[in-house]
Amino acid sequence: MGMKKYAFIVDSSIAYVDEIANNPDIYKVCFDITDSENKTYEDNDKDITSSEIIEKFSRGILFKTNAVSPGKVMVLLEDLINEYENIFVFTISSGLSSYYDNVKYFEEEPEFKGKVHIIDTCEIGYGITNIVLESKKMLDENASVDDVIEYAKNAYKKNFTMLSSESWTPLAKSGRAPSAVAKLLNIAKTKPIIQFYVKNKLGGVAKSFETTIKKIISSFDKTFNSPRGSKIASVVFYNNNIDNDHAEFARKTLSNSLDFPISSIVENTSPNLVLVYTANKSFGIHIRVK
Repeated sequence: MGMKKYAFIVDSSIAYVDEIANNPDIYKVCFDITDSENKTYEDNDKDITSSEIIEKFSRGILFKTNAVSPGKVMVLLEDLINEYENIFVFTISSGLSSYYDNVKYFEEEPEFKGKVHIIDTCEIGYGITNIVLESKKMLDENASVDDVIEYAKNAYKKNFTMLSSESWTPLAKSGRAPSAVAKLLNIAKTKPIIQFYVKNKLGGVAKSFETTIKKIISSFDKTFNSPRGSKIASVVFYNNNIDNDHAEFARKTLSNSLDFPISSIVENTSPNLVLVYTANKSFGIHIRVK
């Protein structure tokens, strides 16, 4: 039996849709999540779920994350290297985690050189999901490895993601925002708008949920010159326990502002790696242009 054409390794920052979960050639490695009671969980949606994280937040428990162990990735690569012609490792944005930097050098290991390709997606969540699925499609259509790598490294340029949370406190305690600034902004009853692909990158502040949504759309328009309708590939609404009225406002505003069908908006909780830093009642908007 000959070698298989390719395998993908993803991490738990991805939106784990069925097309990925049910593919035997896509392997997943997980970050660890540690709570303020010093309990550590593997981010595999079994040890701890998004609903359990939200429940813990309601009891004042906070979280931090630990990057995927390089040793875990090395062992998996050694298991797969004689089974696949090429192995693509798609990592969470290097602006959010040290994971990419920790495993990048594996490409140069003699047993892996030319066969293992480590790609910084500069993304998280559905941004990574889209990159993985499109890379798979390209390979299935006999695109070259170099073309797939070039696509995967640059796909983020067509993606836009911003998030917001109810309070600055989880961001400050996790190192995502300066503590002194967070304290003042909490007193002022403002909400953070976060460019989450880069750690500590503030996208703005707002006084209300409604203003936050509108500011995020305005920022998207400035970034991509206001594409609408058929020029938009997908819209994701990350809903982390938002109340029904606010959630409906978000859906309708996104649909009306972007001329995008409300029925086509994907709605889900954020990846746990985002949720643990933004907390209960946080939300995010991810838009991909064509």
